[in-house]
Amino acid sequence: MKKGVVLTISIFLTVVLAGFSAYGQSAVEGSGVFVARGNGIAIISGSGSIELVTNGFLMINGDTEVGFFGEEADRIELEDGGVMYINLDEKVTVSGEDMEVTCGGTVIYMRVSCSCDVFLIGSGYYRKGLKVGFWSSDGVEVGIETLDED
Repeated sequence: MKKGVVLTISIFLTVVLAGFSAYGQSAVEGSGVFVARGNGIAIISGSGSIELVTNGFLMINGDTEVGFFGEEADRIELEDGGVMYINLDEKVTVSGEDMEVTCGGTVIYMRVSCSCDVFLIGSGYYRKGLKVGFWSSDGVEVGIETLDED
């Protein structure tokens, strides 16, 4: 049964992401902590740390440490070595190098502190430093460069 759920979700994500990649996407560059809130799908690729809360799912690929603040969601091992958590409804932290984190659902809140790219599809807003923007079904890509603290 879990393989069927994973296959269904994987097919859904592939179709959604392929469909939206054809739309015009806007890009934002800059430094600092990134905060976003909304509904849809968020994909974070890079190195650093992510704090998020969502009612939905979370897929993680790469060498990461994951911390749950509450009851851990249902875990599914993926064939590519990644992990998927479903029935998620809590705060999670993910940190690591060269990771790809995909979360989807409703009431997504994330705080990202990493050198990474964030791609958002759905509806919501984001804040990066003093810049505030909106994300929609057209998608928005945000590049984040953190400054090393010595």
